[in-house]
Amino acid sequence: MRQKFFLGDWQVEPSNNRLTLGKIKRSIEPKSMDVLLLLCQKNNEVVSADEIVSQCWPDSPTGDNPVHKAITHLRRALNDKATAPQYIETVRKRGYRIIADVQFLVNDTDNTVASTWTEHPPFVGLKAFTAKESEIFFGRDALIRDIVSHKAELFRKKRPFSLILGPSGCGKSSLIHAGVLPLFLRNKGLNSIYAHDFASIDVADIESSNNEFAIFVELASYMIDWGDENSYVFNNLSATELAELLLNEADQVIAIVSDWLAERDQGVNFPCFAIIIDRLEAYLADQSIPTSSKSRFFSILEQLSQSNFFLTFLISRNDFYPIISTFETLMKNKGKGAHIDVTPPSLNELSQIIKRPAVAANIAWEFDEHTNSRLDDIILSDASRAPNCLPLLQYTLQELYLQRANNKLCVKTYNELEGIEGAIGHKAEQLYESLSDAVKNALDNILPLIVNVTQSGNTLTSKTAHWDTLQTQDERELVKQMVEHRLFVSFSNKGKASFKVAHEAVLRKWERVQKWVETHHNSLILKARLAEQTSQWLVNNKNHAFLLSEGKPFFDAIMLTSLANIRLEESEREFIAQSQKRISRRKVLKGVTAATLVVLLVVSSIATIYSQQARELAENKRKEAEDLMGFMIGDFADKLRTVKRMDLLEGISEQALQYVERAKQTQNTTLFNTQSASFELRFQHALSVQAMAEVKFYRDEIDTAKEAYDEASIRLEELLKEQQTNQQLLKAYGANQFWLGQIHYINGAMSESKKYFDSYLSTSKAMLAAAPNSLEAMMEVSYAENSVGTIAFEQFDFENAIKHYQASLEYKEKVVEADPSNTEALLYSADTRSWLASMVLHLGEFESAERYYREGASQLQLLYEQDGENAAVIQTYVALLTKQATLLLMRNNDEQALHSIDKAKYLIEKALQQDPKNTEWIGDDVYIKTLKHVYFYTQDVEDETSKLISLVSDKNEYRSISTLIRFLQSKDSWKHAGELINQLETLKPELQSQEPVSDFYSLQSRNEYLTLKINQELHDDSEQIERLCAHLSSLNDSVANKSQHYSILYAQHVASICLNSENPPYSKIDEMRQFYTRLLQ
Repeated sequence: MRQKFFLGDWQVEPSNNRLTLGKIKRSIEPKSMDVLLLLCQKNNEVVSADEIVSQCWPDSPTGDNPVHKAITHLRRALNDKATAPQYIETVRKRGYRIIADVQFLVNDTDNTVASTWTEHPPFVGLKAFTAKESEIFFGRDALIRDIVSHKAELFRKKRPFSLILGPSGCGKSSLIHAGVLPLFLRNKGLNSIYAHDFASIDVADIESSNNEFAIFVELASYMIDWGDENSYVFNNLSATELAELLLNEADQVIAIVSDWLAERDQGVNFPCFAIIIDRLEAYLADQSIPTSSKSRFFSILEQLSQSNFFLTFLISRNDFYPIISTFETLMKNKGKGAHIDVTPPSLNELSQIIKRPAVAANIAWEFDEHTNSRLDDIILSDASRAPNCLPLLQYTLQELYLQRANNKLCVKTYNELEGIEGAIGHKAEQLYESLSDAVKNALDNILPLIVNVTQSGNTLTSKTAHWDTLQTQDERELVKQMVEHRLFVSFSNKGKASFKVAHEAVLRKWERVQKWVETHHNSLILKARLAEQTSQWLVNNKNHAFLLSEGKPFFDAIMLTSLANIRLEESEREFIAQSQKRISRRKVLKGVTAATLVVLLVVSSIATIYSQQARELAENKRKEAEDLMGFMIGDFADKLRTVKRMDLLEGISEQALQYVERAKQTQNTTLFNTQSASFELRFQHALSVQAMAEVKFYRDEIDTAKEAYDEASIRLEELLKEQQTNQQLLKAYGANQFWLGQIHYINGAMSESKKYFDSYLSTSKAMLAAAPNSLEAMMEVSYAENSVGTIAFEQFDFENAIKHYQASLEYKEKVVEADPSNTEALLYSADTRSWLASMVLHLGEFESAERYYREGASQLQLLYEQDGENAAVIQTYVALLTKQATLLLMRNNDEQALHSIDKAKYLIEKALQQDPKNTEWIGDDVYIKTLKHVYFYTQDVEDETSKLISLVSDKNEYRSISTLIRFLQSKDSWKHAGELINQLETLKPELQSQEPVSDFYSLQSRNEYLTLKINQELHDDSEQIERLCAHLSSLNDSVANKSQHYSILYAQHVASICLNSENPPYSKIDEMRQFYTRLLQ
C-alpha cells in the first residue's frame, strides 16, 4: 500500500515518507513510515510489538526497542501524546493501534477493479459523471487528493470557497460531482469534512431575464430538500421565501443551518452542506445581468462559506478568467488553494479512464491484428493526441459498449466511428441523414433555440429550450430522435419539459452546425442584442423610453422578424411592435407639422423663388450628409484607431465608400446641381479608401492594403494641387506616405521605404510651416522623424538614427509642455524612448537603455491608469515591456524581468478581448507566454512545454519559435527542436539565403536562425557545420565595428568558437545569459 491516504486530518504520502497538514509538511524515517502503514492497514486492530518487528525488520535480530523509537517518532510528527492519544494508542501489554479515521480516496487495488458494475453502461457518453457513477469514475486521483487537501486547509481558514477552472471538455464537472463530492458525502466524510447533502445548479439552465433573483430561486429550490429522516433543515419555507432570505438576510440562513447541524452529533470537525455552481461561464457571459448583481451573488456565497457550514465549488471554463479576475470575491486566496486548475488528463490517467470501467463491467477489448495492438491501447494513443477529448472519448466508448459483440468492444466499430474526433460528428450526421427530408428541414428551426452567440460574437455556447416552443410535428420528431440517440438531453426545468445538447461538443464537432452558425452568425448576434433590449424594456415595466428609435437597431429588429431561421419570443415581438407604433406616431406628428408648414409656406411664399429654395434645401442636405460622413471617416474613425477596433472601422469605411459613390451619381444627375463632385466629397472618398487600406493592413492582407494606399495617394495628390496648405489634407497625405513606407519596410525594401518616409517628413514639415503653432503639425513632424530614424537604424547608421529620434522626442516634449493632457504626445514620447533604448544598445550604453525603458514604462503606466481601455497604450506598453524584459534577462535581473513579463501578459490578454482577430496581438501573446516558460520554468514542465510547442507551431510566430527552439535544445529535446527549425525555415525561407543583409532586424533574425541551426547540426553530427559557421561569420564581419548589440556579439562569439575550436557554441539558456552578462559588465 503506497498510495496517499488520510489519517485523521493528516495526509500521508508513503512514497515520499511525508506527512502533510495544511502548510505543515514533515518528513519521517522510512522505517517509521513502514510502521505507520502497518498500523493503518490493521485499522483499529491492536498490533503487537513482535508483529511490527517481524513485518518491518524481517531477518534482523532486534528487540522491541526500534518499535518504541518509531512510535515516539510518529507521535512527535503527528503532534500526538501517549497520555491523550488522538492517532496512535498504546494498549498495555498488547501493542499499538490506530484510533483516528483512516480514509483512502480510492480502493488500493493497483490496476485492477472488482467486476461489480451492473448498472447502465460504464461509460457515460456526452453527459458529465454524477455522484451515482462515482464507482466507475477513474483517473483523477491526484487532482482529487489536491482538492480534498486544499478544502481542509480552507475550512481551517474559515473560507471553503473554491473556483474550479479548466478548458471545456477537461472533466471539471465530473471531477467534482463523481470524484470529490462523494468522498465528503459518505459516512463521516473525509479529512474531517462531512457534507450532509448538496445543491448543484447548472447556471446555463437558468432563465435570468435580467433578474438577479432567478439564480437564488434556483439554488433555494435544491436547498429546501436538505435534511434527514427526522426533519428538514428549512421547515415551513418555500423556495421563493428561502431565496429572499439568501438575498437579503443570509445570516439567518446560516443560523438555521448551524442550529440543525448542532443538534446532530457529527464526530467530525467540519459538518456542512455543499453548494456547486456549474458552468459559471454562462452566468459571467450573460450581459443582461448587471455586474453589481453578479458581485452580490458571489459575496453571498462567500458569506455562506465563511460560516464554515457551506462547502462551495464554482466551476468555470478558464477562458473566462479575464472576466473572473474583475470580481474581487472570486480572486481571494487564489494562491492559497482557492483556485484549482483542472488540466487534461495525463497519459496514465487516460489509461485508467479508458480501461478501469471496462474491468468493472467485466467487458473485454478486441485485438487489432493490423496494428498489433489491443483496442484500448489504440484508443489511448488517439486520445493522447486530442486535447480536452474527454466528452468525445466517453461518447466513443459508450458507442463501442452499445455496439459490443459477445461482451467485447470491437475494432471494426471503432473504425466505422472514425475514431474519437469523428465519432460525435459522425453520429450526428449519420442520424441526420437517416431522417426524412421534412424532419431534416426542421434543424434550421431547432438550432436557434439551442445555440447562443454573445453580442460580441466571440463566444458560442448552448442554451436550454422548452418543448412547447416546438411548433410542428417535424420539429418535435427531430428533437425526439436526437434525445433517443443521446445527442440531446431532455429534462424538467422549473417544471417545464426542456431539452438541450448533451454536451457543447455537439456544436463544436458537427460540421453541419458549424456551417449553419457561420451562415447565420450576424443574425444570431442581432438576436442576442434584441434579447437584451427586450429584457431592459421588461425590467423597466415596459417604459417607452426603452423602446427602439428609428435607426439601425430598429431596422435590424424588423429584419429579424422576416428571417425564417430566427424564432423570436412573444415578448420580443411585442417589443418590436410597440417600437414600431412609437415610430409611426412620431412620423404622423412630423407629417402634421410638415403639412402645416407647407400650407403656411404656400400662403406666404412667392412662386418665383421656389427653385432657389429647393436648391438651398438640396445643398443643405448635402452639406449635412457630408458633415456626418466627414465625422464618421474623420474624428470617429480616429477614435476607433485609438482603441484598435478595426472591425468597426471596416464597417464605417464600407458605408462611407457606398455613400460617396451614391453622392457622386446624385451630384451629376440632380435637377439643381450639375457641377462635378465637391472637394469635400472627393476628400472623403480618399479618406474612405485609406481607412479600408488600414483595415486590410491589420488583417494581414498586405497586397490589398498597398493597392488601396496607392489609390488613396493618387486621389490625395490631385487634391493637393487645389489646396496646398490644407492641414487635414497634408496630414492625410503624410499618413498615406507613412503606410506605404511601412509596407515596404515590412517587406525589407529599405530604399523604397526611405523614399516614402522622407516624403512623409517633408509633408509634415510643410504642414508645420503653414501653421507654426499647430500642436498637431508638431506631432506629425515627430512621427516622421521617427520613421526616417528607423530606416537609419536598420541600415546600421545608429548615430544618425539617434539624431532623428532625439529630434522626434523634442517635438513631442514641446507638445506635452504646451498641453500636459495630450495623451497622444505622452504615448508616443514613451514609444520614442523605447526606440532610443534599442539604439543606444548598439553603442554599448546599456545603462542608458535601461533608463530609457524605465522612463517610457513610467509614462505608459500613468497613461494606462488614466485609460485602461486604450488599445494603443496597451500595445505600446506591451512592446516596451517585452523589450525591457529581454534586456533585464540578459543582465540576470530576473525579478524585474518577471515583473515586466507578467505585466505584459496581463495587458495583451486585455487587448485581445477588444479585438481577438488582431494577428499582431495574438503573436505578442504567444511570445510573452514563451518568454515566461523559457526563462522561468520549473522542473516539472513536460506537459506545459508540449502545450507551448503546439501553441507556437499553430500560431507561426517567429520570435516564439526561435526562443522555444533554444530552450528545447538546452533541455536535450532535439526532435522537437528540429521540427520547429523546419517550421521556421518554411515560415521564413529568406533565413536560408546566402545573400548579405542590409538591415539590422534581418541580420538579427538570420543570426538567431544560424546559431540555432548550428547547434542542431552539431548534435546531429552534420557535414554542414563548417559552411554554416563560415556564413554566420561573414554575415557579421561587415557590422563588427558598427554595433555592440549583444545579439551580434553572441553571433560573432558562436562563429569564432565554431570555426576555431572543437567546443560547441553556447546553447543553454543560462550559459547564454552568463555570456551576455560578461559582455554587458
